[in-house]
Amino acid sequence: MSQRGPAAALTTVILGVLVSACHGYESTVRQRVAEDWRCPEGSVQVKALGQGRYQADGCGRTASFACSWPDGGKRRCENLAAAPAKSLPGTGVAW
Repeated sequence: MSQRGPAAALTTVILGVLVSACHGYESTVRQRVAEDWRCPEGSVQVKALGQGRYQADGCGRTASFACSWPDGGKRRCENLAAAPAKSLPGTGVAW
């Protein structure tokens, strides 16, 4: 076996990981909607609107989400229509 075979396979694996890491948030939004609305994931349609925003439709409801991946941590998608959590003014500490 030539050395080129293992190197090519490794390159393919690395590229696959990188591409999947850059994939959009459709599945994150779909899972969030399914849980929040108690709606089967298969019934939820998600459309990318650009700039990290997505529209979800399912079970007779529609919502828009803003998604981010802060510092490579856990992906977050916030429902733009949801009321923000109450916090102490100027602290960001929830109460």
